[in-house]
Amino acid sequence: MRRDLLLVEWWDHSSSSAWQSEHEVRESAVTPLLVRSVGWIVAETRKQIALAARISDDSELGLGNVQMIMKAAIKSRRALRRAR
Repeated sequence: MRRDLLLVEWWDHSSSSAWQSEHEVRESAVTPLLVRSVGWIVAETRKQIALAARISDDSELGLGNVQMIMKAAIKSRRALRRAR
């Protein structure tokens, strides 16, 4: 199966279980983190995309490090190449 290899820039979500002041929460909420992920598209819907960082020829366990990214968080995406 042929898959697109993508570079995706997206705004990461975060959370914290630590106790914080309201001021600390407001300060940390001002600067979202822009991340870059590279992977092969293994699934895509209207709302999200699934990227696998590793693929193999094993039909049952052929995908590794699969990441689901919400499309609303994507800043940009660029095809790098196609895989077999």
